[in-house]
Amino acid sequence: MQARSRLIARGLKFAHSPGAREQIERLLSDFTVVAAKRAPLLPRYRLEAEEQLPCIIPFAGSLPLSAAQVQAVPAIASEGPFHVARFAQPGAFLPMPGWQALLKAGDPIALVAQDYDLPDVEAGSREPVAIVIDRQASEWDANSYFLVAAEETVELCWFAEPPSIPLLGQVIVVLRPKKILDEGNLLQPWQMDD
Repeated sequence: MQARSRLIARGLKFAHSPGAREQIERLLSDFTVVAAKRAPLLPRYRLEAEEQLPCIIPFAGSLPLSAAQVQAVPAIASEGPFHVARFAQPGAFLPMPGWQALLKAGDPIALVAQDYDLPDVEAGSREPVAIVIDRQASEWDANSYFLVAAEETVELCWFAEPPSIPLLGQVIVVLRPKKILDEGNLLQPWQMDD
């Protein structure tokens, strides 16, 4: 309203004829004019950190798994600036942060296990973990754990020397779930920024 009144006052300065002044003065007493609604702003965001880049990993399942199940998981490739992944066949996928270890993996797959299935876990720990295996990295390295076929199932092992059994892939990430005290609060807008 203030801006409208200022513009009307400016218009009176330039009105030379009595008819023009009368028309502009009529605008001063006309309060039926409603400001046009402006379109809302689009919710635009930009991915700033590498961790925000999406990384979709094919999901093999939960342990115990057989070597055939691990090898049957199809590889996927992502393309473009948003890492769009195209799937040729149905399957399950695990979304992960875009950590460098995951982005540089040649043929990653994910599986879920309990942390007591891991080789180096303290006693009494009971928590599910997501394990990402790079099937392309199957050459022995003394500083890495590997997924190997053991009888009917697969297991994670570390080898001090090159093993005689084939390696199915190198463990590149073991991810524990985030501890959330109250999941209902995640949906409350006032809780999001805390």
